[in-house]
Amino acid sequence: MKKYMTTLPIVVLTTVALCGVTKDSTTNKELRDLPIVKIKTMKGKNILTDKIIEEKLTFVSFWATWCVPCLKKMKKLEILHHKYSENNFQVLGINVDDSKTARKITSILKSKNITFPVYLDMEQKFFSKFNSEALPFSILVSQDNKILWEHTGYIPGDEKEIESIILDALGLTMETSEDSTSVAKPEQ
Repeated sequence: MKKYMTTLPIVVLTTVALCGVTKDSTTNKELRDLPIVKIKTMKGKNILTDKIIEEKLTFVSFWATWCVPCLKKMKKLEILHHKYSENNFQVLGINVDDSKTARKITSILKSKNITFPVYLDMEQKFFSKFNSEALPFSILVSQDNKILWEHTGYIPGDEKEIESIILDALGLTMETSEDSTSVAKPEQ
């Protein structure tokens, strides 16, 4: 029994090191590395998932053409994408449709006026790394490819929580003026 008790910590430490888990020094929370797999651009070119982050705080939303909550959420994400783009922030969509339904993607993006980049994960190699089967599924990824936050689902109003998490990660605060427009400012 003693023999196992001394080897167990070594096994656990080795496993944690190999899984790419680190701790956030401000929250003491374990952060996982973004899984690196090949996905496709909308033009069909292969790209590794760590290359799409581009050293920006990145909100990644997994979605499908048949997912009504996904489409509602995308409209809200489009606003956040533009609102914080000057703060080293971006939104990315990862479509998980199969090849039969994927042909609808371009027309949906146009009809919803979605301008943030969208990538294809038709075989769900990237999506499967998160052990989630529900859509929409979202993650917030730091500039150095660490997963800061994960969330499944969307109901109207979730965008307020999402924006709060983005502001916190960017080190910004929200100021609301009398005319109810909000402005993000750096924390003092």
